[in-house]
Amino acid sequence: MIPPFDEHGYLPPGIHSASSMSLQSQRELNATREKLRLLEDRYEANKREKSGDEHVRELSMRSLKRLINQLKEEIARFESRSSLGTTGK
Repeated sequence: MIPPFDEHGYLPPGIHSASSMSLQSQRELNATREKLRLLEDRYEANKREKSGDEHVRELSMRSLKRLINQLKEEIARFESRSSLGTTGK
């Protein structure tokens, strides 16, 4: 589970693992796309932010990027499975 952001918009210190998931439906795909959009928005906002601890900001950026990449992979896997199922291959 992703912990809440702090008052500066960063993830709290520590390692925040998110277990691999497997999207099962269009509804889950849509929810994941929305989460991805929110994480990408947060990542861009953190990139522009210059106040606060630079080290904490860098660690938060890495964590956000890891989560963003994980969601993109899950979306790609779901879309790949869906396209194989609809083409009959």
